[in-house]
Amino acid sequence: GRRRIFDVNASDEAIRETVDLYDGEIAFTDREIGRLLAALDARGLSGNTLVVLTADHGESLGEQGLFFAHTHYLYDSTQRVPLLFRYPTFLPAGRLIDDPVSLVDLAPTLHQIAGVEPPPEMEGEGLFFLLRDGGRADRPVYAENGRTVLNSGEEENPRWHVEGDAGRWNMVRVGDWKLIRIPSPAGPTHELYDLRQDPQEATNLAAHRPDLVEELGRHLELWLGRPAGAATQSPEVDEETVQGLRALGYVR
Repeated sequence: GRRRIFDVNASDEAIRETVDLYDGEIAFTDREIGRLLAALDARGLSGNTLVVLTADHGESLGEQGLFFAHTHYLYDSTQRVPLLFRYPTFLPAGRLIDDPVSLVDLAPTLHQIAGVEPPPEMEGEGLFFLLRDGGRADRPVYAENGRTVLNSGEEENPRWHVEGDAGRWNMVRVGDWKLIRIPSPAGPTHELYDLRQDPQEATNLAAHRPDLVEELGRHLELWLGRPAGAATQSPEVDEETVQGLRALGYVR
């Protein structure tokens, strides 16, 4: 049978060891980034070098009872990623901004820094407004889950209730409130979280705050109904790339 994505057939000790390895990877990456920044400083290149640190996803390490997956749902363990900018001659150092933003905002922000007008079809918003006025608490941020380009068909996701793209989970966050919409044959279900009081997303408040489900749901409907961008072809993946990904465990 197909492997169920969320099934973890490992002992508690093996899980702890894997999480420790993950922590070690983060520590190693942090040290190497420090070496890079120090080298830029030593060579006098920091003043005209923009460094951006981010990631495409986090990782589930036991949150929601889920382990070692990241594309199949929309909890903060996978959605919250670092976004750091270093450009000493242009950006104030040490500024920490808590407002939620999206990776779709990164490209227009790079255009802003470069002084180049972004193309009109580019989604997202340059983030200079965060430096200027401290952000906008009511600005919605969206996400949806998806399937990998290289889906071997050997995996089964028990939380994907509708076949195809219609089964994608969708999410909107406004301020501290986050709504997740999960399609099902009988109609979508919703999970609502107050991230300030419940950062682990342990208590679904959808049944207690139908007003917020409706309000945030309107944001989602507008977002889902936006005009689609230009159609793109699925990338062709050559056998060498497939074998490389298989060696890394991305393809079975």
